[in-house]
Amino acid sequence: MQENGTTNGHQPQHARIAATLMSRIASGAYPVGGLLPTEHQLSEEFQRSRQTIREALRHLTQLKLVERQPGVGTRVVQQAPKAHFAYSINSLSELAEYAHEAKLRISGIRKIVVTGEQAALLECTDGSGWHHIQGVRHRRSDGVPLGVTEIYLRDWYPGVQEHLLQLDGATHVMLAREYGVEIDEIRQDARATLLTQAEAGLLSASEGGPGMEVVRRYYLADGSLILSGRIVYPAERFSLSMRFRKSAPG
Repeated sequence: MQENGTTNGHQPQHARIAATLMSRIASGAYPVGGLLPTEHQLSEEFQRSRQTIREALRHLTQLKLVERQPGVGTRVVQQAPKAHFAYSINSLSELAEYAHEAKLRISGIRKIVVTGEQAALLECTDGSGWHHIQGVRHRRSDGVPLGVTEIYLRDWYPGVQEHLLQLDGATHVMLAREYGVEIDEIRQDARATLLTQAEAGLLSASEGGPGMEVVRRYYLADGSLILSGRIVYPAERFSLSMRFRKSAPG
């Protein structure tokens, strides 16, 4: 591994260290009220720069697990993060509001051609072109990481990558504004999952910890799937509320 901020799996070094420290706090190895090892000690243990260690500690501070006390050290204040993101979605406008509050920071965009099982999952023919977008959604108010995001978007819209890089809300809102795309239907599936090492690192969470995977598919009026999004949240930072009303007879 290089001292360039990433591991061979493209996981930021500071995120990996933060996840390790978080696991130790959760297990009681670093008890509430006690101090973490010093930056120098952590730098020696993980063989990383003091700057990388400070960035890892900043993640724990954002999650309100620790407090930095000048002249004293870094004190553990709770075993698990209280950061929690609850949202209610009953309309496209509420979905757009959620996407604005949970800001997406994109880490990569590439154009792909899908075949076989991937084409079947995206409900398209072999050889279809898509944009594949990866990133992490953060709570806008305090920057706490909420969920690891993966998006697939049909390659039908010229120049869309530039709009994606400047995205400050929901992808479907950008498509409507820039290309006149009207979404007719959204289908959502949610299931329990376990956080992978990469996901846990990006979210400053524990590897193998409980998570919630939410997949949304966006369709045009003719039934074409044009956008599919997947996001994985740590279970303790996510809840979803939905409202249902009885349809009129007939």
